[in-house]
Amino acid sequence: MSHSDSVMEPKVQMFFMDECLEKMMNKIDSEELDLNNLILSERLSKLLRIRLEMQAPYISKWAEGLSIQFHRLL
Repeated sequence: MSHSDSVMEPKVQMFFMDECLEKMMNKIDSEELDLNNLILSERLSKLLRIRLEMQAPYISKWAEGLSIQFHRLL
């Protein structure tokens, strides 16, 4: 892996995380979830499930992503 690759990986990962957060916020703002009628634990459960479902397609790359985050901290 070249230096430019190691610099680029965290940027790609941060883009992905920002994109997921934006999609999640849009989903919440769209009011399609009807969160207002749920108690707190139900709201949290529903939002957590949605977030995990967004990340599920990338589970095979999860360890690689954690490694990139860890190396970025060093």
